[in-house]
Amino acid sequence: MRIKYLIATLAVSLVSFSLFFSEGQTAKFSNDHEEFVGQLWEIFKQHKDAKKAKSFMQEVETFFFKTHLMDESRKDQIIADCNYLREKKARAFPDYANYLTLMMKLAQQETGLITNRNYNVWHEVLREMLVDKKIGVKRIGSFLALSEDMAEHNTLAKSNSCAWKSTADLSFYNDGAKLFIDVPKGTLICYSQNDSIEIEETMGVVDFEKQSFEGEEGLITWERCGLPREQTYARFGKYKVDLRKSYVNIDSASFRNSAYFDELLTGRIEHKVISRRTSMGNTYPQFYTNDNQRREVKDIFKGMDYEGGFSQVGEKFQGRGTPENPAALYIYRKDTLFITAKATSFALYPDHIDSRETKINVKLNDGEIRHMGLQFRYDDKLKRFSFIRNGEGLEKSMYFDTYHNVIFDVQLITWEKDSYDMNFGMISGASQGFALFESLDYYREKEYYEIQGMAMTHPFQEIREFYRYYGGQPFTVEEYAQYKNYDPEKMRHIFEEYAYSSFVEYDVASDYVYPTKRMFDYLDNRLAELEAADPHKQANPALRNKRLAEVDYDVMIFESLTKDFDAKYKGLQPNATLDLRNYDLKINGVTGISISDYQNVAFYPEGGRVFLKKNRDFEFDGKIMAGMVELKGNNFYFSYDDYNIKLKRIDEMNMKVWTNGRDANGQRAQAVVQNTIRNLSGYLQIDEPNNKSG
Repeated sequence: MRIKYLIATLAVSLVSFSLFFSEGQTAKFSNDHEEFVGQLWEIFKQHKDAKKAKSFMQEVETFFFKTHLMDESRKDQIIADCNYLREKKARAFPDYANYLTLMMKLAQQETGLITNRNYNVWHEVLREMLVDKKIGVKRIGSFLALSEDMAEHNTLAKSNSCAWKSTADLSFYNDGAKLFIDVPKGTLICYSQNDSIEIEETMGVVDFEKQSFEGEEGLITWERCGLPREQTYARFGKYKVDLRKSYVNIDSASFRNSAYFDELLTGRIEHKVISRRTSMGNTYPQFYTNDNQRREVKDIFKGMDYEGGFSQVGEKFQGRGTPENPAALYIYRKDTLFITAKATSFALYPDHIDSRETKINVKLNDGEIRHMGLQFRYDDKLKRFSFIRNGEGLEKSMYFDTYHNVIFDVQLITWEKDSYDMNFGMISGASQGFALFESLDYYREKEYYEIQGMAMTHPFQEIREFYRYYGGQPFTVEEYAQYKNYDPEKMRHIFEEYAYSSFVEYDVASDYVYPTKRMFDYLDNRLAELEAADPHKQANPALRNKRLAEVDYDVMIFESLTKDFDAKYKGLQPNATLDLRNYDLKINGVTGISISDYQNVAFYPEGGRVFLKKNRDFEFDGKIMAGMVELKGNNFYFSYDDYNIKLKRIDEMNMKVWTNGRDANGQRAQAVVQNTIRNLSGYLQIDEPNNKSG
């Protein structure tokens, strides 16, 4: 009789399971806990990975019947939830498995986020989603996955790239099918890439589904960069964080770095997790003043004022500007503005300042020395300023000197405060120093055609045409490239090369090109040469000379090569030294200077020293070769405007004459007249002042 009863019971159960699956799970799960688990067994048996399914169900069965972590009401709740999942055509994996795994973890968690009241609020949201027929199992699965991360890791949100956590005791509330987490005041932490970032003294609300945080206030310090929290920090009000990402942007904050001044700055903050294994480990957090907020700081170092915005990029406190309105340092000498340095960014340290692509202007009475973009450094311990040209782009450009009226090519200029000497030379470690000083009116036909290359039209002509077409206004490389149908990037490299020789001034930051007088002079000089060679123009000498005077040029270059160690400078002798008492430029290592190709005039300074003065006047001791005459003496003074040389003391004058012999090149040879004339003075007129080109 008992055996018959058992057989009947099994038959009923088999019929029940058969109906359960044959109707596509249209029958509800049983409210009996043992039958419910049995029904789950049958569902999971259908999964292709039988071993995985068996292992999982053994865990569920053990949890349901052999532990005391889940009370009867919680089991009833699980059965009800599974019935809703059944209606949404849930599968064994991942749908039922994800749900049951989470419920078991929540039951085991005695303390944490989802307990007591928090659990009830959380489950109300889950039940709303389960009841809503418009919400599918995929969305519910995402909600469960987020909930599991929160329960297991005590996190607010977690993604593939990061995890966010709060140190505060959290509480939940719901709005229909949406879950929110109330975050009391504490620290919000983001973990990623073996690093973390923190927002202190913050509070707010997490939208659990959107994984977003709306904060009420907060504090960020720069302690991770080695700066004391009471010295460098930022406070802010309302802000938002996307908790799926490992960074935060705050549009409005008040910042202080009391190492420089106690005033509060307003601006924006960027904070980001960066692996400390990379070179960028100390570049965050970052603060930037608003573009329109500029401050003037007097005596940022003694005798130096700053004007511009600010930023704190990791450990670096920086002066900040824009391409249109760069930050500026104003450097004074004896209470008079001497040097102006402008850049989009200055790295400010307690003992030095650094910047790249810096525009420099050195005031010399009614002239100046300027450069469009070089490395600038000030060392407060040594009281030394350094201008460095040792890179690419505009750093290659030559200096423009409107006091001496030359352009020059040197690697390094240094000046120590209170010194009368500004030294021009090579970067430390060079075996020899080379520098070039070229007259602003320098021109040679050979170089004109080297610039043209194989092009049918000289590029300077095309630039002048576009400049006139543009109304005589500066233009961008982008505009010129579009006009000529050229690649803008290639065009930028070309304009950088022109800027190197001061044919244009090119502002990389703004992309603007400023054609210089030197470029236009090159075109006019070539045209004048062609006109001078025209037989019709030669027939009217007055007209020809007038035209030549309008576009006259010279061939003056001072080449400096130094090799000797100078104990005073603990290195190579400088190529040149500017005397700040009178602005004379002493150039060293000059072997010879060509003054006139046509008149065959050249100077050979004794000791390689030349003293360059205003507008290319210069003084030297040594030898002059002028045609058939050789002069030796001291205190020779060349006047550029008069284009003659005053011979204050001629120690020797020797003459040469033509002979009937031939030199090694087959040319008619010269011989020195044996008689020497001594102790003379006077002047030598090289060319007419308006015809320096001969």
